[in-house]
Amino acid sequence: MKLMGMKGWLHWSVWYVTFSVFMLISVALMTLIFHIKVGHPAVIIYTDPSVTFAFLLLFSLSVLSLSFVISTFFSNSSHGYNFGFLIFIISYLPFLYFSDDDQYLSLSAEAKFGLSLVSNVALGIGCKTLAQFESAGVGLQWSNINEVVDHNFSMLHTLIMLCVDTVVYTIMTWYFDAVLPGVFGTPQPFYFPFTRWYWCGYSSSVVNVDDTEADLPDYGYRSARFEPSVSGRKVGIKIRNLTKRFSKNQQPAVDRLSIDLYEGDITALLGHNGAGKTTTMFMLTGFLRPTGGTAYINGLSIRRDMVKIRESLGLCPQHDVLFDTMTVEEHLAFFATLKGCPRHEVNRAVHRMIGVLHLEAKSSTVSKDLSGGTKRKLCVGIALIADSKVVVLDEPTSGMDPEARRQTWDILQSQRAGRTMILSTHFMEEADIFGDRIAIMAGGQLQCYGSSLFLKNIPVIA
Repeated sequence: MKLMGMKGWLHWSVWYVTFSVFMLISVALMTLIFHIKVGHPAVIIYTDPSVTFAFLLLFSLSVLSLSFVISTFFSNSSHGYNFGFLIFIISYLPFLYFSDDDQYLSLSAEAKFGLSLVSNVALGIGCKTLAQFESAGVGLQWSNINEVVDHNFSMLHTLIMLCVDTVVYTIMTWYFDAVLPGVFGTPQPFYFPFTRWYWCGYSSSVVNVDDTEADLPDYGYRSARFEPSVSGRKVGIKIRNLTKRFSKNQQPAVDRLSIDLYEGDITALLGHNGAGKTTTMFMLTGFLRPTGGTAYINGLSIRRDMVKIRESLGLCPQHDVLFDTMTVEEHLAFFATLKGCPRHEVNRAVHRMIGVLHLEAKSSTVSKDLSGGTKRKLCVGIALIADSKVVVLDEPTSGMDPEARRQTWDILQSQRAGRTMILSTHFMEEADIFGDRIAIMAGGQLQCYGSSLFLKNIPVIA
């Protein structure tokens, strides 16, 4: 979903709202348990239940935000859970150290504010404040929430610090999610919040300048295996010295790839398993960070402006990425919305794409009940919907029968105008039939590139 245009803030917001609902229910039940009298005195007698509820809820939200921070450091849920639990326990230790009345009273208000930046310490201080008001027989009310008893820190200060904790942890989540995106994703530099391009983007005049281009000779003059560049045509994807090495001692998965892909053309990336096709596509879509070199998609750098690129990017991954309980129509509507299609045009775009895919009879069928070939068609439709200007298709016809494959070829041919399409395949027949240009890769390197007729006229490829 992120590669198809979903914003990072939306991803985190959905999770935050989802778990906030669970927190809200839990806190409500805890408040009832603390204040209700069932055969014995209530745990909290004098305090207003709404104050207790607000205190526990703000603490829960701060813990939720802290959990998000911890999750950005892990790609394995088990490791994240174990480490997060350990951090949660350790973060309570500072309050235990100062929990003795004499030591607690000796702390200045500034020290308590500083310690309350750890949510568990704020919880301990708040509980201590609540206990003092309960012992005094007055309890905490909204009218006395800013009063202090025997120390210099009120419950209002605690509630404010819990809100501050939530904001601070949220900012940390935003920062570390950008700098440490995990195994898959393009990390931002550590100083990205202080750059103009992150907030305002690049102008095309700035993005198109790159020192790596000056050292590259024209394909047409470099080798007889590369068809000369076409002058006067718009280059949709410009790849320059793109390299990906997964470890220092291994051969590069993609080795100094340089190629121009034209708007209105379907470029077929042909090669065996391990040739570097999928890795190349992962780098173009921001799924993997290049080790070296760069690429420009409609004038925007994949290293610096991936968020902007994704606004007009369509992707069909090698494996189906679908929601089991969503219908064909719902999938198309969902991804059209992610790509920024205006709300009043979504239905029209969806019905048009269903017609293009010839899936009228399956529009209300959930994806888990679709055949393998129909799922691949749906993935192709997801990549094409909302007028994606750049379409990346990783083996889109895999698992299809000959008739469905031929239909997919016709679909792509009919949708090529105004788009830059790149498609990977194992089949020379497929590349020959509808690939305007064919790029053959082996060992991570580009071996030859040109139209089908041009490649057939090469006598020997060494």
